Amino acid sequence: MKASSTRSAIKDLLGAPVHFGRPHTPDDQAWIESFIKTLKYHRDVPQSFAQVDDLVLWLRRFPDIYNNDPHSSLNYVTPLQALAGSKEVILNQRKQNLARARQRRYTAWQMARQNFTKVAVQAA
Repeated sequence: MKASSTRSAIKDLLGAPVHFGRPHTPDDQAWIESFIKTLKYHRDVPQSFAQVDDLVLWLRRFPDIYNNDPHSSLNYVTPLQALAGSKEVILNQRKQNLARARQRRYTAWQMARQNFTKVAVQAA
């Protein structure tokens, strides 16, 4: 893929500069390796592309898809929410929801325990 016609086609088609690292050293440009893996294994990626135009359309849509997906490295907040400064608000809301759910479960457990004790005493 180092042919000048291939490089110019990629540049014209995608509008992206073409850079080549040293052969057999994927660590030199780890960001592109990571990006290709993300593209390849994303859950919305089609199995195949019928035409090159379909691939180009997917590549143009991908930033929007990627930035609106929750990421595990961001505690399941989308990158757009994190960049907007909403991450801490969302995480605090989740903590409060978990605390309320924990309290409801504890209350339900106490009620069930009291009812069980009453039934056991009445049966005796």
